[in-house]
Amino acid sequence: MRVAGACSEALAWKPMMEAAEVLRLREVFAQHFPASAGSPQESALSHAPGRVNLIGEHTDYNDGYVLPMAIDFGVALYFRACKDERVRLYATNPGEMGEFPLFCIERSEKQAWLNYPMGVAAELLEEGVRLRGLEGVIHGDLPIGAGLSSSAALEVASAQAFLFAAKESIDLRRLALLCQRAENRFVGINCGIMDQFVALFAQVGTALFLDTRTLEYRHLRLPPAHRYVVVICDSGVKHALATSEYNKRRQECEQALALLRKHLPNIRALRDVSAEEFRRYQDDLP
Repeated sequence: MRVAGACSEALAWKPMMEAAEVLRLREVFAQHFPASAGSPQESALSHAPGRVNLIGEHTDYNDGYVLPMAIDFGVALYFRACKDERVRLYATNPGEMGEFPLFCIERSEKQAWLNYPMGVAAELLEEGVRLRGLEGVIHGDLPIGAGLSSSAALEVASAQAFLFAAKESIDLRRLALLCQRAENRFVGINCGIMDQFVALFAQVGTALFLDTRTLEYRHLRLPPAHRYVVVICDSGVKHALATSEYNKRRQECEQALALLRKHLPNIRALRDVSAEEFRRYQDDLP
């Protein structure tokens, strides 16, 4: 079995899945794709981590700064390339099969999870990548709807699998933007670039300081684990960006930008508004 991913980049996140987990994925794959079980050497594994954000909420789509870090949980895709032009995927959560033809990709209203790999495939095709069909098992230990970016992890893992099967490669910044476009244009969530970027560029033991306007970044070494620990608390509240207030918040930011441009015509985003300028014109905002 081979590992698909951004292996040419020294900065790539390289998770180590336990051998038992990989064996379990292989068994699930054989159950659902028995005709393709074949030799383990023909299969490959892609993986992308989830994330938490330490500083910078709703700032990435306002051209601001963010400070996310990858976590140990993520999404894996165990797959094998096919000779036809169909993609067949089994998702262990929710435990169902989904498939689509590469020559006719249409949004699914019944299988929301399938829209993420479909959107990525559509964007890759638009970029001119000649995709091959594949069969695979999607498995993640990221809780869905917990705010840990399971959607971006699924997009990145899918993109790596598609590229590996097609024997193609893409610059990582370009790939992050492609995955973001898949979520914006196909899934319908107007997210910023943070989640997809950190899923591709994270390093173990660091946080990623990212300028979302220029996509310049730095890895900031975190204190050793025996001194400080980042704790993720489960509030029990589930959210789905496609049906939450997220898109509404972005619309409100765009409305604020339009109103402030009446006084500050040269600003490109809310990032460009100084605290002094905001205080001067805040009464014009609802």
